[in-house]
Amino acid sequence: MTELGHLIGTWKVVDDPVNPEDETYYVFDLAGHLNMTFRTKSGTQYIRLTYKLDGDTLVTDQPSSPRIEKATVHVEGGMMTIDREGTVTRLEKI
Repeated sequence: MTELGHLIGTWKVVDDPVNPEDETYYVFDLAGHLNMTFRTKSGTQYIRLTYKLDGDTLVTDQPSSPRIEKATVHVEGGMMTIDREGTVTRLEKI
């Protein structure tokens, strides 16, 4: 089971099947905030979410546009996988 302490910190996406050309970072903090940064050819976008961990399920919500999303998360060593209904994103802790 993934524990909250395993998520805390900065993660760089190393494999994104949806946006493979983007440079993407996730920053999880202890207060339940997830800040995502997407660097694309057209500029940089920031998304601020809240999150909680329910077992191996990562539950996120975007307060400015409320919608709860769930994904299965697994952390092993310095690597994380986030599985959103079969679409798997791999991240490396930096």
